[in-house]
Amino acid sequence: MQKIFILLLCLLSTITNAQERGISLQNNKTETPIVTGNTYAVIVGISNYKYIKPLSFADEDAKLFKEFLQSKAGGNVKEENILLLINDDAKASTHPRIRHWINDLKKPQKGDRVYFYFAGHGDAIDGDEYFFLLQDCDPAGDKNNYIGGMASVLQMYNIKSFIKNTLTDKGVQVVMIWDACRTNELPGGAEGMKNAQQGIAEKNNGEIMMLSASAGETALENNIYAHGHGLFTYYLIDALSGAADNIDVGGNGDGKVDMGELDTWVKMKVRNDAKNKFKSEQHPKFIYNTDVIISTLDEKFKQSWALQKQDNNNYVYNAPKTPRTASAIMDTMVTNLYNQCMYLIKLDSIEGNNGAEAMLTKMQQQYPTNNLTQEAEFNLAMEYINLAQDKINLYLSGLDITASTTVENNFKQKIQKTKGQTYYQSGNFITKAIDLLTATGNYDTTFIQQLIAKKNFFLGRSFYGNEGKVKLRKDAINYARIALQIQPNAAYTNHLLGLLYEQSNNLDSALYYERRAISLAPKWFNCTSLLGDIFRGKKIYDSALYYLKEALKLNTMWHL
Repeated sequence: MQKIFILLLCLLSTITNAQERGISLQNNKTETPIVTGNTYAVIVGISNYKYIKPLSFADEDAKLFKEFLQSKAGGNVKEENILLLINDDAKASTHPRIRHWINDLKKPQKGDRVYFYFAGHGDAIDGDEYFFLLQDCDPAGDKNNYIGGMASVLQMYNIKSFIKNTLTDKGVQVVMIWDACRTNELPGGAEGMKNAQQGIAEKNNGEIMMLSASAGETALENNIYAHGHGLFTYYLIDALSGAADNIDVGGNGDGKVDMGELDTWVKMKVRNDAKNKFKSEQHPKFIYNTDVIISTLDEKFKQSWALQKQDNNNYVYNAPKTPRTASAIMDTMVTNLYNQCMYLIKLDSIEGNNGAEAMLTKMQQQYPTNNLTQEAEFNLAMEYINLAQDKINLYLSGLDITASTTVENNFKQKIQKTKGQTYYQSGNFITKAIDLLTATGNYDTTFIQQLIAKKNFFLGRSFYGNEGKVKLRKDAINYARIALQIQPNAAYTNHLLGLLYEQSNNLDSALYYERRAISLAPKWFNCTSLLGDIFRGKKIYDSALYYLKEALKLNTMWHL
């Protein structure tokens, strides 16, 4: 009887320890190889946000994780197998770029591993609608603007669905690292931060997940960590360099770091530092069902990481970069044309005889089936989307008509250029992007529908701006209705219909759509201001004065 009791105690202890480490016992394995095929990584890190509070070290965290992957410890991942999007590389076109890179260029197979690493701002509307905020994201103070493609975000539900349908269902191992919720000073507030973390954790499609904090907690960052890193990523790299394998801290000393060791080490170090150094709470979360090996001991990386932690210079180990090899049929002319096209895209020199469009036309005429021509088509489509998003951002901020001196001084060149870009031109950019993306035959239908809605919004809005291309109000209203049919909860399209009806003195219809708009985006001052104008037109002056005063509170630019 005593022996049975002891056996039961041992079994209970084993179960408890395994559950605390996040392992599902039904699928637990003693050891799984690092990876049997190739390793790929999508790494996004944004500190330099354009319209919302910047972060300090998210971009450096992303670069550090890339350095780890390229070391022997991380598997010597080749340069061409890493998509690194840092700061202004991670704009509105990020989702189709990720999809294109994985589906069309890399095509992972069963036995491969794909990392998704996100460092930056995260926010949410609720537990089902959670987002990673891109560099040009401008929610205009209202979390509802994340919906419908209005603000520049990655809708993580779509990313997770893409991971399931494209990767995990086909036997590709996916590791998602989420080091995003670094502040609650976003429109979603503390609740939004909590919902973002919960949404990422609960919507699991078979991927391994590492979250920097538990629901409702802030992911800390500070310059004391190797001259500036997030607390989570710092200890993640520390663990992967071999610290978590140390027998003295619960590792097994076999020269490898598995998920169990990683889980134990990172949780312990982050929790202790958050509490003792910052008087805060941060509890990383690891979700996995097999004890997968993530890194192997590499003395060179371990030593260089130790130097980086101690010295003022960044001595992170850089693995030799493998140049991308050109196809045998690739000649100098098409390469030169491609490079010129990419240079012009970077300069935002798109249209005209000497613009990127003209360069692409030459490539399409002379090298229609060449891989570089297809890449140029895709990259130009991405730039069309980014340029259109710039126009929407100005629209959200109210700077599409006038701009304050303060803001113009900060972004003068970009604002003036985007202000000069008409709404009709923005709609034309979206049309060209749709044509280029659909021509490949491999595209995200949901994303294309969002683009179609934006295109119709731009065309309808061009009439209100008296640009002269859309000449009839009924056509503008029809464009807006098409956009609204695709995205009925898009505040900016409801607002556009309010504008169009108010302009034609159809004040009852204007009031209907503007009330819908303000219910969807209650903190967007454009809606509040127009409601004031509508009530003034209806001679309901008390309501007009109320909404105009509210608009003044919401938009401090009017005070400058």
